[in-house]
Amino acid sequence: SGAPDRWIDVVQPQIAAMAQSSAHGIELMIAASQQKKIDDVNAFLKSRQFSGAQIEGIRATHAIEEGRPIETLWDAQVAVTAFARGIEHQDARVEMERAGGAILQLAA
Repeated sequence: SGAPDRWIDVVQPQIAAMAQSSAHGIELMIAASQQKKIDDVNAFLKSRQFSGAQIEGIRATHAIEEGRPIETLWDAQVAVTAFARGIEHQDARVEMERAGGAILQLAA
């Protein structure tokens, strides 16, 4: 019965802290990922444990949505996330989105 009040007491300070925090670190990571080129996209994605079919889908999704091939870490992350939107089951979709987020971390 006290869960809603307890939730507000616990979550509200976290939300306030997040609202007051700086996004500077994230902005730097995004900028770095946009500059970091990928030489061999297939090899890069394969090394991140994507299957051949997933790699084809990721590359095709990026080409359709962005109108050009994957060139940078940012492109790869965007492509993986876009590809994940087409995955029916939420657990598999979230797993794919986490893999995309891990690509962004490579720029840090």
